[in-house]
Amino acid sequence: MIKLSKINEKNFFFICVLSLFIINLAFFFLTRNNSWVSDDFDYIFGSKLYNLVNNTNFFFEISQSRYDPLFLLINQIIPENYLTWHLIVIFFYFLSGVLFYLVLNSLFKNSKFAFFSAILFTLNFSISLKSLSWAIFYSHIFNLFLGLLSLLLLIQIIKKNNLFLIFLYLLICIANVSISEGSLIYAIVNLLFYYFFLRNENNFINNFKNVLLIFVPLIYFMLINLFLFSSPAKILQDRIEIKNKKNYEEIFTKNSNNETYYYRSTYSPRNLKGFAFKLGDNVLNSLNLTILTKNHEVFDISKKNKDFIKKNYLNILIILLIILVFVLFYLLILFKNKNKLKGYKFDLLFYFVILFLYTFIYARTDINLVLSIASAMLISKLSLDLWNLNKKIISSLFIIIFLFPTIIGSFNGFNRFGNFVSEQNISDFKKLEQKTKVKYDSNFFFNNKEMKFYFYFKNFDNYESSFKNNIKVKNFAEFRTFVLKNNF
Repeated sequence: MIKLSKINEKNFFFICVLSLFIINLAFFFLTRNNSWVSDDFDYIFGSKLYNLVNNTNFFFEISQSRYDPLFLLINQIIPENYLTWHLIVIFFYFLSGVLFYLVLNSLFKNSKFAFFSAILFTLNFSISLKSLSWAIFYSHIFNLFLGLLSLLLLIQIIKKNNLFLIFLYLLICIANVSISEGSLIYAIVNLLFYYFFLRNENNFINNFKNVLLIFVPLIYFMLINLFLFSSPAKILQDRIEIKNKKNYEEIFTKNSNNETYYYRSTYSPRNLKGFAFKLGDNVLNSLNLTILTKNHEVFDISKKNKDFIKKNYLNILIILLIILVFVLFYLLILFKNKNKLKGYKFDLLFYFVILFLYTFIYARTDINLVLSIASAMLISKLSLDLWNLNKKIISSLFIIIFLFPTIIGSFNGFNRFGNFVSEQNISDFKKLEQKTKVKYDSNFFFNNKEMKFYFYFKNFDNYESSFKNNIKVKNFAEFRTFVLKNNF
């Protein structure tokens, strides 16, 4: 058996890359039975259809209420084959794991810590599964990759102060912002890492310039939103405005049978109960436990028990959080006696800042990839310290609890993500492909409106004149709405 303490840094990096490659390859193999679903059709195939209608190769636009030109541009070049695109997204996730290792090893000079953190981060499919499986959610994986790349570049800039690296950093950050507003959190990540590990306490001017550099993407985002939408954060404003609450309630009808689903949904109300669900889910996400809620068939849970869990989900969350508090209290006493608490100052602050941002600002539990980074660092550090303190059983227990949900998820090929099931996605897509070979079926597309984009894209030659004679729109957003509401 190889002793990790005897592996040199170069070999550690090789082992890490190989391990991450095997994990991601296994994930790709297990999730190969999936297909396009929901928004994939109108955003991906809709953009391809929009180009055919306008007789263009590309268009460069933004959405109606968010700055996302690069997101809309990438949608146009996504391959028509789901499996090809799925492999590309997983490859960027693999590269993100490698970047995470390089960042940690560069800062802490601790290959073992960097290795375990990268592995735990990659295996936390409670957080990453939706972004990896739902094709249009690739934006969050790309945000992750570019965010970690910007942090690695920032480390090199502080060391070398190279103008080319600064230009590259700014280019990557602005590109990241142009994909999704979810990338803004990486400015906070970079600031925290800079303050704790990279700043020069005796050089105020240099620190000011570096902090300004870190905040350039945030400043750019706010200014361009102010110019385009007369609001520095239009998308956030839309989500928290009371006037939109009724629209969300119409989508997620709250009643006694689906109250848990309502409060766990993306657009649940920003009130005490809504935040309580978000907080509980994000903490469980940190421990990689929420993937268990998507794998009830593995445990053969009866409908009666499933209904009980749904109705008492918040109470179950509270009980789990209380148990977690007791565990943390035990660790606090243990590490205080061993004079190890100071070493957790950054890890704890980093984790709780990210937890706060995802819970109360973004109010999301499905795009929180940075939380996976923060929790991986914290759990890795805890496990290694416990092992070194000869608490090997407790250390192993932490890792087993973390890995168990991923192992369970692999039994059914991680087939549940968001509100979708892979087998159903494949079945629906096969029906769509059959419909695509015959004339337009209004009954089928009445219940599957987004799929119309795929049908028209594949049969554009038959509908070209109809599209060009009837569609008078100014942009892609209007085109999507028009096609969804009309038949040709």
